[in-house]
Amino acid sequence: MDVVLTSEGLAAIQAAAPGHVAAVRETFIDRLSAQDLATLDRLSATVIDGLHNPSHCPNGLRHARRLRRPGTNVISVVP
Repeated sequence: MDVVLTSEGLAAIQAAAPGHVAAVRETFIDRLSAQDLATLDRLSATVIDGLHNPSHCPNGLRHARRLRRPGTNVISVVP
């Protein structure tokens, strides 16, 4: 699936970015301790690795890859 970003769309993202970053920092990041941030970093790396390398997912989620809807990026996860 290809996504094309128009110049108007890019301008809208660029205009919204500073406020979005400030809001995320104020409401989320600044409320976490150094230990919380280290944990978030580790967890995020695990999730991103699993997205890029589905074979690295725990057994409980490995089946989700088989439930990908054909022709889409939608994955149904069944517990």
